[in-house]
Amino acid sequence: MKILSKISKDDINILKSFQNPTDSVVLVFEGVCYAFDEDQFVKSVPVAPGSIEKKKDFWDYSKKKVLNDKLLHRVREFDSDRIRAINPAKIEKLKTFVKNPLFDEDKIANASTAAANLSKWIRAVVQTYDALLIVEPKKKELEKAESDLKSAEETLAVKQAALKEVMDLLAKLQSDYDTAKKEKEDLQAEVTTKLLIVLNYIFIIIYLKNSGNQM
Repeated sequence: MKILSKISKDDINILKSFQNPTDSVVLVFEGVCYAFDEDQFVKSVPVAPGSIEKKKDFWDYSKKKVLNDKLLHRVREFDSDRIRAINPAKIEKLKTFVKNPLFDEDKIANASTAAANLSKWIRAVVQTYDALLIVEPKKKELEKAESDLKSAEETLAVKQAALKEVMDLLAKLQSDYDTAKKEKEDLQAEVTTKLLIVLNYIFIIIYLKNSGNQM
């Protein structure tokens, strides 16, 4: 993503030096932890000194485990397969962050441009996840349609080959019939011709015999 090219190592070091980051910045890194599936590793601390109520300290965890030289590489390598693998419950969590007024880009940018760019990345992750929910089923439908078409084409090819065999057989039978018919007609013509010759010989013999008797 182009927005990530605007984040430098110096930006990360500056972020890491924040002692009391704004709630908006903290929310961004809480989102990063959820996206990286590391929220379960974040330790809980008292909301206030001596308080029984506790909350997860995402900023402390981020300074120790997220804000380092590997962050930009991790974000750049976060492809569609990794986005698809995010637990749906955590995506829903990210969606609540995106809708939170504290997640407003301008508010975040007032504290840190780098954090604002990371907030854009989180938005992109959520949008990509939702897009994949639409694209993946359509992709599977397309693959099934292509498979069905291929099967239909193969079936059609088989039937066309079988039809060709039948048509070739019919053509051969027709040819054999025509040949046999011609041979029959030729034979009949030959028989007729020879019969006429024989009859002609008989007439000649009878004629000669009758002529001899008259003499």
